[in-house]
Amino acid sequence: MSSAAYPYWKLTVNLPASTAIQYKYIRIYNGVTTWESDPNMSYTTPASGSITLNDTWR
Repeated sequence: MSSAAYPYWKLTVNLPASTAIQYKYIRIYNGVTTWESDPNMSYTTPASGSITLNDTWR
C-alpha cells in the first residue's frame, strides 16, 4: 500500500476474473484499531481486464 499521494492511498491487487469479493478498511492510530462501519464493501471482478475502485472511509 502506498501513501505517496496522501491523503489518497493506492493498492494494486490481482484477483481472479468474475469473482465476488468483500472487504473493509481499518485505521490504526495510537495503538487503537477502528473498523469501518457496516456493511462491507463488495465488488465482482470483471471477466477480463482491470478496474480502478475509488472508495471513501465510512
